[in-house]
Amino acid sequence: MESKFCKSEKWGKQACISLIDSRFEEEKKNEEVHTNFRKLIKEQERERNELAQREIKETIVRNIAKRKSVIVSGLREDNIRNWQERKKMEEERIRNLLNQISEEDDVFSEVEDYMRLGKYEEGKTRAIKITLKS
Repeated sequence: MESKFCKSEKWGKQACISLIDSRFEEEKKNEEVHTNFRKLIKEQERERNELAQREIKETIVRNIAKRKSVIVSGLREDNIRNWQERKKMEEERIRNLLNQISEEDDVFSEVEDYMRLGKYEEGKTRAIKITLKS
């Protein structure tokens, strides 16, 4: 195509070579852009796969953590305004409850954490979430 264009316009040989070289450089740049674009797409795909794998692992960990938790409702809550005193009373109640339902002696040592669910309101009983170590 360049040769027809060059002959019809009666360009010199050097002008035709320059035009061909510029087209060649343009094609080379386009190839680089396409190559960079392909690399970018592959990188994004790899990142998406890593993110999906992380989300799957987090879901598995959450599911395992859920199995280690017990929610107890109906356990009386004292009307103590001081949260530290109320926490002590909760610990004692949980210890008594676990000793009543378990055949082992000190089941409370298996408790990793416990907390009442929801905002404290006088006269209301909130559920307790007990998280076990294993």
